[in-house]
Amino acid sequence: MNTTTLIQRLNTPSFGNRIARRTRAFFSELSTKRILATLSLWSGRQRQRRQLSELDARQLADMGISMTERNAETVKVFWEK
Repeated sequence: MNTTTLIQRLNTPSFGNRIARRTRAFFSELSTKRILATLSLWSGRQRQRRQLSELDARQLADMGISMTERNAETVKVFWEK
């Protein structure tokens, strides 16, 4: 296929529409995956911080975490690292 034929093919409405549909589908799926991954991450953080807040001083000491460190972590909102 020479350059002129390729350019003509790229400029045809049907070819452009197919590319546009595939591109939209790809980015739509990608966006959905990113949103689900982010929601899963946030849910995990919230669960871990809740579990951390339920530990007593002895359990925290076993893990090498002070009450101050625990309190600093558990007051964070779910989207904070």
